[in-house]
Amino acid sequence: MIKRLRPVKNCVISVALVILVWQVLFQVSRYDAALFPSPIIAHTLQHFEDHPMIDAIVVACIESGIGTLENIVKKYHITKVKKIVPGGETGQDSIYNGLCAAKEVAGGEDAIVLIHDGVRPMITEQLITDNINSVKEFGSAITTGVVTETILVVDDEDEKIKEVPERAKSRVAKAPQSFRLEDILSAHERARSEGKHDFIDSCTMMKTYGHDL
Repeated sequence: MIKRLRPVKNCVISVALVILVWQVLFQVSRYDAALFPSPIIAHTLQHFEDHPMIDAIVVACIESGIGTLENIVKKYHITKVKKIVPGGETGQDSIYNGLCAAKEVAGGEDAIVLIHDGVRPMITEQLITDNINSVKEFGSAITTGVVTETILVVDDEDEKIKEVPERAKSRVAKAPQSFRLEDILSAHERARSEGKHDFIDSCTMMKTYGHDL
């Protein structure tokens, strides 16, 4: 399910980029190895590699894993990966590094960015298409899932329940989360100027800064 924003008029997007954030995990369980005999990141990359609307991929990962990732990209013939950059101290910082690299790859053209986790390979071609088309028409796309259990809002101090949102109106934010490059990059730069480096995801950041999600 894609959360859509209001339509964006006269929006011409010519480049679609993917930013993946990948933390290298060297210990793999037998279950993981049976389910994914090749590295999970390779499966995730392949979805974007095969999609006709994706022009380029940028990956931000921990610096010590860059060599490993380069080998994976070469072994599995992922030709759309244009840049691999070191991640940051937080997930937000890693995404920012990826956005800066994406801006270079876009070369000044208007661009859509799909922000995704490297360890989330369970996506589809249709989901990617829906994200891109939603950004083209509405300016943003947040992949969501229907809540199947009750969500509670609790007080930080006494841990008492403050609110029980209606399940029918509640959603879980997932990935990809997609935006116009200039919009999400501007939000990141504002956050950094305010000394904020711990936004849990891009959806939270954009909502905090007044974007109509």
